[in-house]
Amino acid sequence: VAILLVLCWALFFSLLGDRPLWDIDEGMHGHTSKVMVETGDWVTPKMNGENFYDKPPLFNWLVAMAFLVFGFTEFAARLPAAILGTAAVLATYFLGSRMFDRHVGLLGGVILVTSLEFVVMSRLVVHDISLVFTVTAALLFFWLAFEDRERRRLFLVWFYVSCGFAVLAKGPLGLVLVGLGVGPWLVLRRRVSFVRELGLWWGTLVFLVVAAPWYLLVMRANADFGAYFFIQQNLMNLSYRTRGTLERIQTKRNSTKKTFDMNMPTPTSACKSDRMAGHFQPPRKTVVTMALLTTIAVYSAIK
Repeated sequence: VAILLVLCWALFFSLLGDRPLWDIDEGMHGHTSKVMVETGDWVTPKMNGENFYDKPPLFNWLVAMAFLVFGFTEFAARLPAAILGTAAVLATYFLGSRMFDRHVGLLGGVILVTSLEFVVMSRLVVHDISLVFTVTAALLFFWLAFEDRERRRLFLVWFYVSCGFAVLAKGPLGLVLVGLGVGPWLVLRRRVSFVRELGLWWGTLVFLVVAAPWYLLVMRANADFGAYFFIQQNLMNLSYRTRGTLERIQTKRNSTKKTFDMNMPTPTSACKSDRMAGHFQPPRKTVVTMALLTTIAVYSAIK
């Protein structure tokens, strides 16, 4: 753990406030958080005097609290990202240690803390790092609940709390990502029956206690929030990007077919295969499934 903390300090915290907010997202989230402090309105995020519904407010709340403690500085704006990055590294270490051993946990933590994009996210005022931490924490507590029968309920409570904060970090996508991690794993391990031990009825209540209050308050204060956030910002964007992904797959497949046709030598028994001639078509369901999973996985990084 000490090694990981030293690396986090060197890569995430060093010179954190030595440069101005230069990225567009840094300015956007920094300004939104500053307005929360200045106006006292922590329910409806605002950007340039207008309501800003694109992202839930968890990360903005953390930045605003840092402003209250350290003032309106670049260091305060970036501090929550550095803390969340460090927490995600430690969660990865503990998850690897419990699933395998301490060496695997340390290796996983080192790989994460030295990954370029993760370092960048842990040094910028961007909300994605809050999603990374909350999803990682949820997976950690799920595993602890799975392997520790005596303290299962305690860990499940923290699992549902983490899921609630994931939804406050980036909306329904947070819950989807947790499901994509837990669901396939249970299927592959042939432990789908474990779902009955998750306490879904009371777990849903815990989840709603964490996630629902802000959504109810913001919808009460702003009648247009529900349609914009859930329909346009989530469903419509996901549908649009899924369609774009499918179109790119089809374009690439057609391009590959043309390339094969142009470079194909005189017919031989070896090149009569449908696969080599470019006529092989993967099952439609497989393509759609892969496209959806890919779209959902990268959607967390989309502004």
